[in-house]
Amino acid sequence: MQHFTIGRTPAMPLLDPETWRQVRIEYSKGVADAAQQEAAEKLMSNHAAVLRDLTNPAPKSQIELPRLPIAVGDFVDRALAEVVRRLGGGRSEPASDKEAKVWAETAQLLSARLQSTCDDMRHHPHFKNRAPDMSVAAVASMRKVLEEMASPLVPPNA
Repeated sequence: MQHFTIGRTPAMPLLDPETWRQVRIEYSKGVADAAQQEAAEKLMSNHAAVLRDLTNPAPKSQIELPRLPIAVGDFVDRALAEVVRRLGGGRSEPASDKEAKVWAETAQLLSARLQSTCDDMRHHPHFKNRAPDMSVAAVASMRKVLEEMASPLVPPNA
């Protein structure tokens, strides 16, 4: 497993390259439209940075959004892989109730962090000159998957 550090925080394991290779293979077999493809490729190419952001104990932006504990980083990473898998039409399930909760929390946080328009970013002083994460259609595709993954945390009749 690869490890990375966040400032002075302990190292966190990333999914091994073989696992991500398998996710890429599964994704590539799926029937993804252009927006799903854009979203999946963006997440695959940036997954380590996204993982660091979602588990960053001292974020510099969007500090109002609570991050996930580094201790569950392996579940967060598996949740990111599952987003890619589902964008390609595949699906797996979390191995435990704890992992399911982390997947749902990951999905909620990632959805809140996504920015698809310059208007989204003008409300955040750190992002005034930053380009959107991806196209509006790609963000919509990703948010659809994230909403599905977050559903265990959404109360019935909400």
